[in-house]
Amino acid sequence: MNLNPKWSPDGTQILFTSTRDGNFEVYVMNADGTAQTRLTSNPAVDIGADWSPFLTLVVSIDIKPGSFPNSINLSAAGVIPVAILSTPTFDATHVDPATVTLAGARVKMIGKGSHYACSSADINGDPYPDLICHVVTAQFLIEPGDSIAILEAQTFGGQAIRGEDSIRIVPD
Repeated sequence: MNLNPKWSPDGTQILFTSTRDGNFEVYVMNADGTAQTRLTSNPAVDIGADWSPFLTLVVSIDIKPGSFPNSINLSAAGVIPVAILSTPTFDATHVDPATVTLAGARVKMIGKGSHYACSSADINGDPYPDLICHVVTAQFLIEPGDSIAILEAQTFGGQAIRGEDSIRIVPD
């Protein structure tokens, strides 16, 4: 079943939700139906995706890769991993770690602040390297009851990106 088709602002692509892989996942395809690519791959229900009106590229992210639900204790010290997922048309390793924020939290600096706590690895089992960054929990601008965290960043070339994933706030 395919749902919620959304034309790209330039009319060249269609974003849609499909259950073809057994779960609600977000896909994109060319306007002529070719190059169908799954953008999300997680056990959560992914629906309601849309194009950004500000020419921001919508990307897939995975907070706490390998876990669901993505539980966050706002009182905990430390970091939370977030993966920015690559696709055939987007290389997440081109994202500038200095620009990454997840719900207002920045990427942790390593050592004396000269390197970011990011690395590349294939998180979701496709052949594309993803970018995994660790953001500082104490910097989150989220509150109990929030159910989504938004990642914003830019590529080294200046392309703005945005992604979101579900979260569950847990008590201390």
